[in-house]
Amino acid sequence: MGISYNDYEPTERKEREVEETTSSGEELVLFFRSETQAQGFPKRDKRDKIKINGVEQFKPLEDLKYAQSFGFDYYRPDLYGSDTKIYEGGVATGHKLEDNFEIDNQLSLELKNKKGKSKFIDNEFTLVNSSSSTNYKYFIPNLLVIKGKTITFYAKYLCPDNTGVSAKITLSDATGIDNYTQDVSFNKSEEIKPITITTSASVNIAIATILSITIEKEGVTTVIGKCNILPNKQYEPNFIFIDVIYNSTIASSTDYSKFVKNLNEKAFNQAGINIVKSKNQYTLHLKPNDALRVTDSKEPIVNSNIVSNSINATNQITNFDNVLEIASYKFYEGIALKLMNEIEVELKKIKVKDKSKKDYPLIKTTESLEEIIKTKDGTNDEKQKRYNRLINNIIGFIKESKINYLIGFMCSNLESVDDSIALGYLNTRGFIVSKSGTSDFMTCAHEIGHNFNLGHTFLKAGQVNDLQIPMTETLENIMDYLSGNPPPRKSFMAFQWFKMQKSLDRYAISDKDIDTTSTGILNGFNCLKDNTSNYLGSLNLYLKFFTYEIIRSIFLNIEDSNKITLLHSDKDENDALNIISEIIKNTIKELQS
Repeated sequence: MGISYNDYEPTERKEREVEETTSSGEELVLFFRSETQAQGFPKRDKRDKIKINGVEQFKPLEDLKYAQSFGFDYYRPDLYGSDTKIYEGGVATGHKLEDNFEIDNQLSLELKNKKGKSKFIDNEFTLVNSSSSTNYKYFIPNLLVIKGKTITFYAKYLCPDNTGVSAKITLSDATGIDNYTQDVSFNKSEEIKPITITTSASVNIAIATILSITIEKEGVTTVIGKCNILPNKQYEPNFIFIDVIYNSTIASSTDYSKFVKNLNEKAFNQAGINIVKSKNQYTLHLKPNDALRVTDSKEPIVNSNIVSNSINATNQITNFDNVLEIASYKFYEGIALKLMNEIEVELKKIKVKDKSKKDYPLIKTTESLEEIIKTKDGTNDEKQKRYNRLINNIIGFIKESKINYLIGFMCSNLESVDDSIALGYLNTRGFIVSKSGTSDFMTCAHEIGHNFNLGHTFLKAGQVNDLQIPMTETLENIMDYLSGNPPPRKSFMAFQWFKMQKSLDRYAISDKDIDTTSTGILNGFNCLKDNTSNYLGSLNLYLKFFTYEIIRSIFLNIEDSNKITLLHSDKDENDALNIISEIIKNTIKELQS
């Protein structure tokens, strides 16, 4: 799998001023995403063993009550073992999973009854007499809720003396929160009660908000539990779905609205991400001989690694990497050829004058732009490669620019030869799914997670992953490899929320960022207004070559074919340049709509 990592920084742990008296250690409240998590889920079934990757182990039990439509992360060292380090490109970043949580040093998982005897909270969140752990820190859980959403999570009360209590809930800042549970009563220890929050549909939670649960004792307000409600800036990546049909002319009109709804409500809303289905949907007919265009003069015009090399006689994919690469290329090539055709149509409307002031069309009605590009000297192969290079330059711009769109290649008549039903690359725009995989949205969420720069959560030879804990030990993480059919993938961790958000921050460029104020093609094509990022230089080179090659070719073609000398200025070139620019802007609009 191709891997390209962005730098990752976890949220900084903030030191907060404690405004209330904190617990004396006689009562404590822990927060959970569901009633079952409050009982220790996810966990393994000690009565049922299965083989995972050839190794016999206890089967993971599933938290069936977690709605999955909001993000909740509680630090669970019992799941992750001793190695909680976060990695980038195979190198430890210096950050750990626990760095994504605030710690309240006044709260503790060690409680004392009225006689001063200690009780401890175990991995199933019950009180026990002794503990093998020496870490009783209270890690404040993280909660992330998208705008305009009502969610219910749960509070579990723990008291060594098993006495009840009436409590109040307060927020350090209610901005972005319309309603929330304000009073809750517990009758006994280990009782679980629901807490409801409704976020504003119009106002974001701009700063992290501490939800505190407090009790009154002899006129003193005491904090006995906390939850961290994170900012909920919403990310809305635009997804283009492409029906991939192999070696057939059949049509396809699959509606992916429900698929997107499931992706959001069962996975990405957890991270403040709401995938938007593009209003444009495409069908890509892959042919057995489809391959990549090659521009290197040492290579043949078309790459010999044709797509049929990766699909067997029964329409099963044997090499997802190659099929994804070629499908992606053919999609972009289709956009590039459509763009070239639109440029040709518009440039045929422009006329220029020779020295006698006679008008000549930039492109004759009987000519094509492709033919003009190929009129230069050289062998047929060299001419074709020149045209291929032109097409690949505009593909390079569309593919590499940070425009807000991602692509799902949904196979209509291709299955997998094994259980690898989908593939997505790290930090790229595209994933591909076999026919049967299109109904398995959690596996697709895993592959889209790769697109959003998430690696796997486990240690495996030959892979560069985000965590290096044993495979399946998360029991339910969307980026793990889990057992079951479908796997019981449920959630992302907080560090994964932040990493996906950072990846999506790069898709910020729209058609409004296209600058058409260039003064002459020889001064370059200043496509993007912000030239502060290094990647913009290469993008401008893509467009400079593309536009320069077209404009130079058509002007030379007029003079050579008509044996004349044109009387033209930068204005003529800029007229053509602005047409090309406007068509590129419209292409960007289409991709983002």
